Amino acid sequence: MKTHVDPRLQEVYEEAWKIINKHKHEPALQIKDIENEMVEIWSVSVHTRSKRRRGQSNKKEHRLEISSYMLDYPKKEIVTTMVHEILHMFKDSRDHGGMWKRRAFIMKRLTGLDIQRTRSIDCEAERAHQRAYEVKVANKPKHQIRCTRCGYIIERQVRSKAIQNPSRYTHTTCGGKFEAVA
Repeated sequence: MKTHVDPRLQEVYEEAWKIINKHKHEPALQIKDIENEMVEIWSVSVHTRSKRRRGQSNKKEHRLEISSYMLDYPKKEIVTTMVHEILHMFKDSRDHGGMWKRRAFIMKRLTGLDIQRTRSIDCEAERAHQRAYEVKVANKPKHQIRCTRCGYIIERQVRSKAIQNPSRYTHTTCGGKFEAVA
């Protein structure tokens, strides 16, 4: 059966397979016959709902998914994720242990791709920070109260009891009273 690949992932999928095929004869990978040792992949698609995971493989449904937010990442990061997911499609791979872990470690050493069980990279943190800032600017709080002793500010979108009567509340950290910020 021919694999259906989302056009946005076609180039990345092909590159990931080139990498795997280039190194499939490496004895340490323990790949004798790649066609018989892997679950056939029928579908490679972009997953639009996931916000945390980079990708997902499903052997029962013969599919790979890459999260849509990954499309904004550098190509090398997407290829790394694709190789990670393809390594899950080996019949002897179970989650992130055993043979998957071995193959990921060896592929990382051979290719320089940073294949890990989970990933956290600088550009992810930067992008998350930028999104949080954009949300904060868009949802700028309408109400603020400030501690008279230390200057700590509490911001709220809705007019809560503390916003309505700030002098009734004490800052538990320093013991100061709150006041409304104009």
